[in-house]
Amino acid sequence: MKIFKTTYSTLLLLLCLFLGACKEEQTVTPTTGDLRMTFAVPANQGSISYSLYTEETYTSTTRPVLPLRSGTLSNSASGKANVLMKDLNAGNYVFTVGSVYAWSVQVVAGKENVYDK
Repeated sequence: MKIFKTTYSTLLLLLCLFLGACKEEQTVTPTTGDLRMTFAVPANQGSISYSLYTEETYTSTTRPVLPLRSGTLSNSASGKANVLMKDLNAGNYVFTVGSVYAWSVQVVAGKENVYDK
């Protein structure tokens, strides 16, 4: 009888451990997204600077405002420039090209947000 109780207790303990170890698969909700900007580049310009600001900082009256991301593009033979920015927090941004263009864009988490200007 003692062997039966020991075997039964051991099996019950193993069953509890096995069932306790099985966890539901948790899906991770993405919090960042990517931004792809495609825009025309004038043929007579050697290089063009671009910047990305959060909407709050761009509309701020406090100056100077530092961009979140920035860079310089060389002139493209196709007349189009393509900029990809990865892992941006979801939200509203302002993308500027030189001192001429400023476009409001939105980043949605978990996807590549494409704008062709």
